[in-house]
Amino acid sequence: MKKAVVLGASGVVGQHMIKRKPSGIDAVFTRRVSDQLYEKFDAKKDSIAEFLDHHNPDVVINLVGQNNVDAVEKNHEEYICENVELPLLISRWTQKNSRHFIQVSTQGVFSGEDAPYFTYSKPDPITWYRKAEGISRINSTS
Repeated sequence: MKKAVVLGASGVVGQHMIKRKPSGIDAVFTRRVSDQLYEKFDAKKDSIAEFLDHHNPDVVINLVGQNNVDAVEKNHEEYICENVELPLLISRWTQKNSRHFIQVSTQGVFSGEDAPYFTYSKPDPITWYRKAEGISRINSTS
């Protein structure tokens, strides 16, 4: 049986994934309130790797992240862990363990000039995302 970990299933996309989980898939969904699992894994302690080692999924789907561009612009340091460091750590874990990684991100990583966007669209943020250290590595390694 294939196993998936879906991080950040509290939102709209995650709730739809929970309702429509295919049979034959063993899935672990993290939700901030109902599971009492805070989605901001401590990147410095590498607790995400321990979590993934424990569950050993075939695929990791990351829905975690602050998608309110205004909030990120106002206080980007508060969101660097979930928007930059966490996806990097997941990417490293999935590469090391030969697993699949699906990163879901806000459209804030695009300029807003060439919509609609596709999986092959080149990120070109005009907000703080442009300045985020590692953003190009996230897109090139996932």
